Amino acid sequence: MRQIKLRVLHPVIPARHTVDILRGLPEGSRLSPTLLGIFVSDLVRAQSQIPPAVIALMSICPRELQSMFHACQHWTIRNHMQINTEKTKIMVFFETPALLRARGGQHQPSPTMPPFHVYLPFPTSNPRSYPILEITQFEYLGLILDPKLTMNLATVEAIRRASQGQALVLAVSYLLRYDKDSSQLTTTQNLGLWKSIVLPRFLQNLCYIHIITDIKRLQISLNLSLSRVLHVYGDHTGLLADTGIPPLQLTRYVHLTQLHFRLTITRPDTLPALLFKKLNSSLPLHNLHTSTLDYHIRYTTHAFNVDLQTDPLPYMTSQPTKNCERAFRNMMRKTISTLWRGQLYNAARTHAGQPPGRKASYIRIAHDDLQHLDLFKPAQFLRIPHNQLPLLRLRTQATIYIPTHLHLSNTHTYIPYAERYCLLCLPLQIPGEETHTLLHCPHFSPLIQPAIDSLMINLRQFDLWA
Repeated sequence: MRQIKLRVLHPVIPARHTVDILRGLPEGSRLSPTLLGIFVSDLVRAQSQIPPAVIALMSICPRELQSMFHACQHWTIRNHMQINTEKTKIMVFFETPALLRARGGQHQPSPTMPPFHVYLPFPTSNPRSYPILEITQFEYLGLILDPKLTMNLATVEAIRRASQGQALVLAVSYLLRYDKDSSQLTTTQNLGLWKSIVLPRFLQNLCYIHIITDIKRLQISLNLSLSRVLHVYGDHTGLLADTGIPPLQLTRYVHLTQLHFRLTITRPDTLPALLFKKLNSSLPLHNLHTSTLDYHIRYTTHAFNVDLQTDPLPYMTSQPTKNCERAFRNMMRKTISTLWRGQLYNAARTHAGQPPGRKASYIRIAHDDLQHLDLFKPAQFLRIPHNQLPLLRLRTQATIYIPTHLHLSNTHTYIPYAERYCLLCLPLQIPGEETHTLLHCPHFSPLIQPAIDSLMINLRQFDLWA
């Protein structure tokens, strides 16, 4: 075990002076959960209803939950500890109005019992107990849970955090654009910045969001965010395909299969894996509720022909866990890329005699780019060093017009103003400079002559016209 040292910042103590720490572990140590399990083992044996994790008490009866609080409090008193009631909350899932009335309302375990609470270790103190509040939403590791587990609040929070990340990306891009000591970000750099800051907000808890309307809301927000960062507005089909960002519904399939692979193959001895195996694996698919996570995991594995009993990567059993999970992810990405490619081709189909639409035109242009096995990577043309060509192509594919204001070559030349022909005198090739337009053009000079005469008269009154 590595040695831990502590340095105290004080003007009298030398900077090189350190103190050895003989107790405790560094924050995030892998040994901490094991030591915690040993420390609370007597609590688990004394109260069999309490799960080994201890951080969550689960019960289907409010009165039983209150008795579990008392058991935990007695254990903490014996071990010279105290429950932090400010961080301890109660949340009820799938409770009907009838059950709520039967237990006496919110915060009540029973009509004849006081609200949820824990007693203080000193009976003579005032007050003698601390209440434990009942809440309607709870955030755990960035995921907001609601009483019905609809994950609607998680969707709203993901969109809010993505908007904050988008504002940060736009601010960085704007500052670098007008910074004289740095150059403007290219399209590839802007895309990489967006993928590192904004995209993880949409993907963080995607596997838990199961309502189609919520996934569509996330997809709309993702499309608008990517369009605003790259300034490419219009149809999003080509934009998502060229930047290597599949629809969120397909990305969710990858996350669900990865979660199943982790629970059954790479980490089968963890607590989530044991609960997953014990509670749901014995039920057939048609008996599972469509809102449960297990239903969506098993539906995805069935749709993509993933065997639930065998290891899809038997040749990597001796490899580290991270390598196995990465290889499985890459395998599923190729499968999802094939499905996504088929969806793009189906959406671009046109009937006989019907003019090709924007999606069909995109398929014809990007035919070679769509032949890659992994469509999760950006198209090859986005890696061109010149920073305007990729942007021009993305804008041309997304809009109904072609932006011709961009100069695509350093050798681009244009006709000087004095050498341009007068448009009113065509087909005669007469240079349309100011003298011709104001004085000699037979079409325009009669219109301007009265204004010239009036100006000359006013100037002569003040001796300003020679």
